[in-house]
Amino acid sequence: MKQWHPVPAELAAALVKRTWTKENQAPEAVAYLWTWSVMWNGVTVSIRDLGNYAGWSKWKARNMRERVRLDFDAWESAPGIPHQTGQSPDSRRTPTGQSPDTQPHKHQEVTEVNQTPTGQSPDTNRTVTGRSRVIPYTNTNKTTITKHTKSKERFDLVGIWARIQEKRKSEIPGAVSLVLTDHRKRQLKGRLHSHSEAELMGVVEWWLKATHPRARYLRQEGHGIDTVLRPSNFGQYLDFSRESKPKPILKKKPEPPKKQELPGISTYPVEQVDSAKEALADLRPTMKPSTWRRAIETYLHQMAK
Repeated sequence: MKQWHPVPAELAAALVKRTWTKENQAPEAVAYLWTWSVMWNGVTVSIRDLGNYAGWSKWKARNMRERVRLDFDAWESAPGIPHQTGQSPDSRRTPTGQSPDTQPHKHQEVTEVNQTPTGQSPDTNRTVTGRSRVIPYTNTNKTTITKHTKSKERFDLVGIWARIQEKRKSEIPGAVSLVLTDHRKRQLKGRLHSHSEAELMGVVEWWLKATHPRARYLRQEGHGIDTVLRPSNFGQYLDFSRESKPKPILKKKPEPPKKQELPGISTYPVEQVDSAKEALADLRPTMKPSTWRRAIETYLHQMAK
């Protein structure tokens, strides 16, 4: 069983103020906590987002995101966990599902710290001794702390499941409607907690239609929607579905019309050139040699029309 060291939400939120670079990369603990905090707020974490934040490579960011996602999904699907209260896992829970009373009694001078029902501390490598007793701490700070709780999200699981079955029947001839069991409800809810409905349906579409080798393998081997929704698989399938989307075709801007090149002076008879020079003689003193030549070519071109 994993051991946890929870931190207050405001400390996790403060991580966004810190930036990391490839030269000064974020420690794994910081990247893990940042990813968990973003997921907990119902926002999808992409590999690019994590890589840009931590200054990591795409490969390292992908591995960390999958690690956090697996832990997050396991936490979401665990029975008896206060998912919507914003609390962290409590390794000191009693058999009845409640935390032991750590508040000191009025007449007690010392209090057992982190005591479990068996008389042992959470650290199973150490036994309770007289040194594990401490003087009760009295908080004299009168500042009122406002507790922020995460609002409970509601999803139309029945409607989403019906749309999945409709797509499935349209692609698999003779497919029978599957029952929305409690297990499938938990799987759907877990995926929708971390991802949008559009992303979920995109993965279903990829599974049923994509030519990607993994998608073809799933269909050929008969792996169904339960495999697609599994937490350990869904993240990879989501990335594949995003990569398989056709890129928009950008229209090329029309090239500007090329400037018409005038025939050179040498293409005209000498008589016509001399006539043009006489007609433009008044403009000659005000023009540079190149401008004068261009004026003669223009004159000849207009006279030839």
